[in-house]
Amino acid sequence: GAAPFDQKMYFGKMTWQAGDDHLVELTAKRRDEEELTSIGDGPNTPSYGTSKTNNSTRLDLRWQWSGQNWLNDAHLTSEDDAWSPRPITIGPGFQIVNTRTGNAFDGNVILNLGGGQDFQDKGQKGYSFQNDFTFFGLDRHTIKAGFKYKSVEINAFEQQPFNPQYRIDFFENLDAGRNTLASFVPFRVE
Repeated sequence: GAAPFDQKMYFGKMTWQAGDDHLVELTAKRRDEEELTSIGDGPNTPSYGTSKTNNSTRLDLRWQWSGQNWLNDAHLTSEDDAWSPRPITIGPGFQIVNTRTGNAFDGNVILNLGGGQDFQDKGQKGYSFQNDFTFFGLDRHTIKAGFKYKSVEINAFEQQPFNPQYRIDFFENLDAGRNTLASFVPFRVE
């Protein structure tokens, strides 16, 4: 089946005509998303999956001031975006593999369970100011000028794997008489 996904999106806009020459607008956008990934696809059990959140808030305050042959368009904006995958389970992860086929060092994965690997905290937050001026008072000519200042702080943290990952050779453990997860001996820990 499909992995759970929940999305909520909001949008709002208010406009105020302050006079014949002045227009003020405030626009707001909000997006909240949550989803579970890395489950139900191949060897991953639901406990081994990842919970992802994606949140975004954007604001734009705009002022247009116009004359007979010119237009000034100013924007003050802000943004706050975050993307944060996290393991569904906090605790050791177990990768049950078969080293008799494929790569002898890593083995072919049979089953992943327990705490997953993915942990990230990424996003950006900031504001900007932009002003654009257009003059169209000359015959068949338009003159444009403007500037933009933007200040954004970016964060990016990632830890892979977040939970310790115990790689266990299934058949080697069975051959040694160990037949429960509690009795398995890992051949590698990350």
